[in-house]
Amino acid sequence: MGVWVSVIVLIFTYIGGLFLPIMPIDAAQYASISREMLATGNYWSVMHHSADYLDKPPLLFWLSALSFAVFGINSFAYRLPSVGAACLGVYATYRLARLYYDRPTALLAAALLASTQAYFLFCHDIRTDTLLASFVIVAIWLFAEWDRSDGRRWAIAWGGFTAMGLAMLAKGPIGAAVPLLAMASTWAIRIAAGQGSWRAIRRFLCIGCLGLAWVGLLLSPMLYGLYEQYGTYGWRFYFWEQSFGRITGENRWHNQTDALFFVHTFLWAFLPYSLLALAALWGRFRAYGQYVWQCCRATPKTNIPPDDALLLGGFVLPFIALSLSHYKLPHYIFVVFPFGCHYNGCCL
Repeated sequence: MGVWVSVIVLIFTYIGGLFLPIMPIDAAQYASISREMLATGNYWSVMHHSADYLDKPPLLFWLSALSFAVFGINSFAYRLPSVGAACLGVYATYRLARLYYDRPTALLAAALLASTQAYFLFCHDIRTDTLLASFVIVAIWLFAEWDRSDGRRWAIAWGGFTAMGLAMLAKGPIGAAVPLLAMASTWAIRIAAGQGSWRAIRRFLCIGCLGLAWVGLLLSPMLYGLYEQYGTYGWRFYFWEQSFGRITGENRWHNQTDALFFVHTFLWAFLPYSLLALAALWGRFRAYGQYVWQCCRATPKTNIPPDDALLLGGFVLPFIALSLSHYKLPHYIFVVFPFGCHYNGCCL
């Protein structure tokens, strides 16, 4: 009974949030860009007050403009596509956990994600990160499904590449980096632990060539628009400067944030489960340490749980990479929260 009461409260909370006024500054700016896109009919180029706008890819603006066309110019229409994608991300979190654990544990992982402070925030203050986090976890779920089928279910892998392409259209190369890091970590740890072979990697590389071509096709409308507005610099900005350039310092945006910025961001954004998450992480890292020690003594006695590899690639590595950025904002780290909820739910 308590579970259903919690579900009903969450549903009404999210539905009510659709009708709240749009928050400044970014969400209001993105809604304005979407409205301008609908008014001008120019979907190739992203413009703001008739001036070129380069900072973000166009998926949020495309979806919001379409929603404006159907439901009118209002806060409900602006939020609806992103909140719908967030619900898909919660479902994908459930399905990913279900691959490795029982149904109650998978439901717990999904419930944790839906009720974190971060999810309440970015389902109200809609930015590109809402779409990014959702499509990233969908991509990893589908890739993991395909991997567990020993490569027989090709349509699922194609769905993973589609979700990865949509994540890139939402916020750039990080939409591909996180899923690829997660899967690469899964295979690397499995091979190192003697639990797999190189066949899975060769199989993924085989389909990956076609999959990346499909991702390129999905990106082509955006790439055409960037070239029309900025020439080849638009491509360089999208693929390098706006993402990796933040780590190298080439990006013009800088702020005075320390290397631990996302650590204390995680503590408040993962509320009310922050302490549980820290305990779960500590327990898993201790297990890793024991396993490495046993391997050094040539007496490995335990296997690495399959979700641990996903944690390493989908949570820890992006967390470290984002922490190296010269420009940080709290919502940048939200992309790893589905992995944190999946991992935390499976440890409770």
